[in-house]
Amino acid sequence: GTDDDEEQLFPEQCSEAAPTSSPLSGGDHEHLRVHVSVGSYHCLATAASFGAAHASLSGIPAVLAQPPLGDRELLNASMLRGGLVLMDRGVVTFVEKARRAQAAGAAAVMFINTDDKAYVPLGLEGDGDVRLPVICIQQMHGEQIKLLLQQSPGIKATVVYGDTASSSAGVLERVKVDAG
Repeated sequence: GTDDDEEQLFPEQCSEAAPTSSPLSGGDHEHLRVHVSVGSYHCLATAASFGAAHASLSGIPAVLAQPPLGDRELLNASMLRGGLVLMDRGVVTFVEKARRAQAAGAAAVMFINTDDKAYVPLGLEGDGDVRLPVICIQQMHGEQIKLLLQQSPGIKATVVYGDTASSSAGVLERVKVDAG
């Protein structure tokens, strides 16, 4: 069935580590795994503690923010509308970056971690205005996706939160973080 096919798309190396950031403070977010495809490249991301709690987006253009850190006004804002915006981690808060992407009309924002660990971007007090999906990928996946974007600008992306996938019960069972 489709469950088996879906499992094979995502190499195990993508999903070995549980998120290592501090536990989330309330809210309806959990440490959810997010399936990401950019062109033919597939990997897993982690959902942030703020932004949309669920997402299933497909066929949206993947675009690297300019500047890549998203630490000031986005120079390519018009290209980000309806797309998956990639931003490097650092300099300013995740919430500030996400607000810039949202203001540009992005469908989702994906942060690239500074190392090859899973990371859950944490929100701030008053971040309820961020409504788009906010996710984070490991650095090695971010570098691969950046190469793809250089070769094929506007390449299409898919973002599906684990708890909305057809195999949701199994996915959640394996990735839930023990808060105890």
